[in-house]
Amino acid sequence: MAWSSIGSEYGASTLQAVDVGMARPEDLAGKDLNGQIAVRTRESTPFSCTKSAELIAAVTDAGAKAVILVNDGPGPFATQVSRVTGTAIPAWSLTQDEGAVLFGRMADSPTRINLQGITGVPQVYNIAMMVPGGIPADPTDAVTAENSTVMKSHYRSTKGIRIGDVDSAIRPIEGVVFDVVNFFDAPLDREEWYSTGSRSPMMKDIRWWHRINPDRSDISRTVRDGLRTYQPGEQREQTWLGAANGPAGPEASQAVREGDNVTLTIPEMGDSRGHAGFFENDADKRTARIYQDGKLIKEALRLLQTTLPVSPDPATYRVTLDTQPAAWFPLSTKTSTAWTFKSSRPASDKESLALLWPKYGLDLDAENTARGGRTDHFDLGFALQTGTTPDIRGVEVTMSTDDGDTWHPAKVKSAKGDSYKVTLRNPDSGYVSLRVKAWDANGSKIEQTLIRAYAVR
Repeated sequence: MAWSSIGSEYGASTLQAVDVGMARPEDLAGKDLNGQIAVRTRESTPFSCTKSAELIAAVTDAGAKAVILVNDGPGPFATQVSRVTGTAIPAWSLTQDEGAVLFGRMADSPTRINLQGITGVPQVYNIAMMVPGGIPADPTDAVTAENSTVMKSHYRSTKGIRIGDVDSAIRPIEGVVFDVVNFFDAPLDREEWYSTGSRSPMMKDIRWWHRINPDRSDISRTVRDGLRTYQPGEQREQTWLGAANGPAGPEASQAVREGDNVTLTIPEMGDSRGHAGFFENDADKRTARIYQDGKLIKEALRLLQTTLPVSPDPATYRVTLDTQPAAWFPLSTKTSTAWTFKSSRPASDKESLALLWPKYGLDLDAENTARGGRTDHFDLGFALQTGTTPDIRGVEVTMSTDDGDTWHPAKVKSAKGDSYKVTLRNPDSGYVSLRVKAWDANGSKIEQTLIRAYAVR
């Protein structure tokens, strides 16, 4: 077993192994540990498993570059080091038998150990099994690229931030799921493997539910993917917490009319297709308003299965959603979105409202950062609530480098297909805020302001 709380990559090194006994002061006296790997024997005492950080610190202070802890009794040796305490050097544990082999080599001749380390977890395996009846006589199953889905996931964040995730396998009969959040250092790119099964056809009924916790101090702040079913041999890719961040798009929201009733569900945060999060903490401010022909007919903290009666006659509606999260998220510190659309009693029982959504294609690094002091470009597209492409008649984009105090026009040019190319000048450092306005041939309009849409350095 190995562990460390160092955030940087170890790289490769070859270290001389030095026996430091129990690593007591008298054991360390006269030992040259500078740049070496200390090999220490565990001392079985009450609560000794809680003292590993102290032991690692002792050999670190003596100059060791790494440490191996050897069990002093039979069986495996597991210990713990709190992340708050942390370690300044990487550490490993060995069983008593494994340690005896190492000590034997060290006694016979100088022993050098080759170390190779990388930061983070480049692969994560999400494995589940579902078979009919009872547990089979041979419950093993191979995990291969042919019978798995391989997802390339990109987690965007400022360096030094730890985010959490949970990935649940949901079986058809399950109504409650208990999980433990796994925290890791971001930003991070990794492969995530999902088992689809090679021995049981029932595996096709398992759905996976992935959630991200951007704020380690409050896991109520969650961005969720939808329930997904994976197929053998699939290759997919997704980005979490990538800018621009605003209200979740049409894939994760609802805007429908049934007769003379309108129902709206618009999560306050979305980062990419299908990802959505509601502000559950009262410190995260949000306000929603609905207008009919200029008259306010509804005000609420959020739009979550919000249903209200509307006029059967043709009318123009305006839905606004303003958000201001607390300091846990460095971007989109304040957003304002307004959808304008026309609606009347539908001829069918149910129809989607004509909300217009922006789709940003920002070219940013893993920390949601662009290069400063240069002319930059990004793609901008639009979609209706149904996911179809609207007949856009006009687009305006302005930018701010002082959190919205002043605004400057950006150049907007039609690009290939139904997208647009936006050209602007990044400041040398700081943040860029964006304000987008667009309207289509049917009277739908989107106005969106994102304060600190992305960072610049």
